[in-house]
Amino acid sequence: MLVKRGEGDFSRIYRPCRISEVVGNERVKKIIANAFETKKIPHTYSEPELLKDILERILKGRKFRLECGHHVSFGSNLGNDITVINGKVFKIICSLCGH
Repeated sequence: MLVKRGEGDFSRIYRPCRISEVVGNERVKKIIANAFETKKIPHTYSEPELLKDILERILKGRKFRLECGHHVSFGSNLGNDITVINGKVFKIICSLCGH
């Protein structure tokens, strides 16, 4: 919801000023409000369903060549499983090639 506050350009007079104006998720609102009250930033993780949703929306139906030379087709019954090696630089290979 946009609420006009003061004078100036659009981004200044319509900027959000309350947590409820920025975030719709109740759990996230509580985490942010608690962080302001305690002056500590919580270390939180999103649920696996969110990662699954992101991967499905962005990758389903796409095909890639992996760093090991094999291929992956997302959303296909015959697609290879992949391993993502996390670090400063991601390494993405098929599960058959291991590390």
